[in-house]
Amino acid sequence: MKSNIGTTIRLNSQIQRAKFADRESRLQGLSIQEIADAAGVCPPTVYKFMDGTTRFPRMETVVGIFGALGYDVVFTAKRLATRGTIQLAA
Repeated sequence: MKSNIGTTIRLNSQIQRAKFADRESRLQGLSIQEIADAAGVCPPTVYKFMDGTTRFPRMETVVGIFGALGYDVVFTAKRLATRGTIQLAA
């Protein structure tokens, strides 16, 4: 696995988040079960997140899944009503 230390990745939509998480899990060779165990969520939740079925996941789910993939999550929003941007740092 190549190092992403110091890299910030901005994901502005749930579709981007799902595609990124799915790609990362494949690159790292992690199963849905392994991610679910590390994230503290059930496997169907991870599967639905990664295939884009879940349109509005809980923040705890997002943080858990990306944490299981080795990323720290920073959420930013310009206004309270904004869905915001997820930034990942490895």
